Amino acid sequence: MNLVEELNKQYNNNFEYLKLLEIVYEKQSELCSIVFLYSGDKDEISLDDRNVISNFCAEKLNLNAKVMVKFRKSYQEESFIKKEIEEFFISYYSSLSGQINEEDIKVNVNGSEVDATISIKKNFIQYFDRNDIGIRLSKYLESRFFGNFKIQRVEVDELDESSVNERKNQILEIISKTKVQGIQRYDVTFPVKFIGKEIEPHPEMIKNIKQERSSVILAGRIKNLQKKEYVRKNDPKQTPRVLYSFILKDHTGEIQCTYFCPKTNLPKMESVVDDSVLLFEGDVKIGYNQKLVYYISYISYCTIDDSALTVEKENKYEINLDDYQVVKPEKYDYTEQQGLFYKSPIYNDYIQSNNFVVFDVETTGLNPENCDIIEIGAVKIKNGEIVEKFQTLIKPRERISDYITSINGITNEMVEDCEYGEYIIPDFYKFCEGCVLVGYNVNFDYQFIQKLAGKVGLNFKNEISDAMEIAKSKLKLSNYKLITVVKSLNLVLENAHRAYNDALATAKVYLKLNEYTITINGNGGL
Repeated sequence: MNLVEELNKQYNNNFEYLKLLEIVYEKQSELCSIVFLYSGDKDEISLDDRNVISNFCAEKLNLNAKVMVKFRKSYQEESFIKKEIEEFFISYYSSLSGQINEEDIKVNVNGSEVDATISIKKNFIQYFDRNDIGIRLSKYLESRFFGNFKIQRVEVDELDESSVNERKNQILEIISKTKVQGIQRYDVTFPVKFIGKEIEPHPEMIKNIKQERSSVILAGRIKNLQKKEYVRKNDPKQTPRVLYSFILKDHTGEIQCTYFCPKTNLPKMESVVDDSVLLFEGDVKIGYNQKLVYYISYISYCTIDDSALTVEKENKYEINLDDYQVVKPEKYDYTEQQGLFYKSPIYNDYIQSNNFVVFDVETTGLNPENCDIIEIGAVKIKNGEIVEKFQTLIKPRERISDYITSINGITNEMVEDCEYGEYIIPDFYKFCEGCVLVGYNVNFDYQFIQKLAGKVGLNFKNEISDAMEIAKSKLKLSNYKLITVVKSLNLVLENAHRAYNDALATAKVYLKLNEYTITINGNGGL
């Protein structure tokens, strides 16, 4: 089924400006996310049209799930196209990605016609042609932009030794320039030139900006973006001009910023929104309110290197496992009312002879290499009883997506004032000392915990146990989702997909599955 064709058929081609970018159906969370692309020449889609499209998709797909429709504007900007080409090679042809640099890609945009020329080293030409990479790349780009893409490749010779050495010297010179004594810097990744010249991807920390300086490189997330008109005092024609003001925030502080936008750059700046992650170069001066203001000259898009941002906190944070520093466990209070004839369950020797921490994490995504923990929830079991609980939200390095919020209800506002994970993990490490770690599909949660612990030099060496595997061995069910297992054992799971609630339910499941099964024979004996 082609959703866009069906949509235009029903609504007299009113939505020809749309292109379907992706459909993602998450069965576990019962959420279907649909992303449509629309042309950069098109005005913003009206709320009425958005509702029509969303209702049509929900009705047409007819899924027993929530349907979330998003719209993304397509800008056929040279820098965006170059970045997509690099992403294409990284994702699908890694052997070529290491051979193609940004300077090897030339893009010419002429309305809807886009010509891209890629310089390929001689020994990779046959591989490029044999695998029809040009055709594949063209289709890939046409699925992500509005336009017709023509891909050409140009054969280039391998660099001779003198050229290689010259390039190495250029790189060393750039590095040496950035290592100015007394200036702390960190790295950003995938810088893409947006306005003006390319910027070296080694920004300073905002907290260290104390006085007026020239050619300062900063990076971070922008907020409170405002577009304003002004008139120069000495302009006899009183021609209105445009400036943008916003706050730039990194992991160390924030600074007020101003960008005087030439008319030629206005279309580009329209694509910048709050929460964009950007790299800047400009001058720091005393503003009209006698505070430091960062006056922007050049702008690039970038992504923040998480490992770089943790360096400062790792150096500052002294791990003290003698006491809890940030999150102190609380006593677990039983709220369940037991019946008059309730008898305490009898557990097997494994439960009786070990202490357990049953835990769960909520994260910004599925990959521990580039996603963050945003919540840890856990309970401790001693002698077959839940005795303590550990619960905390965690501030991630990147924003929490709408999709993740729709699953667990954790918003960016909820974690804004929380501590980063590097501050939390030592307390969780202490909480888990001497305990078996238990989870539901435990390896997923455990790899996130180990990744975070490694950033501060900790290594969990606890024994681990998987409640889901025990459920599979003891229960015959249609599926083994946590909620299904909970219901089959006549237990309760409230507010699923929050770490503490899932951990508590898993603990009860784990105890139930480890009870002794007592049978009475025909003579009344045990």
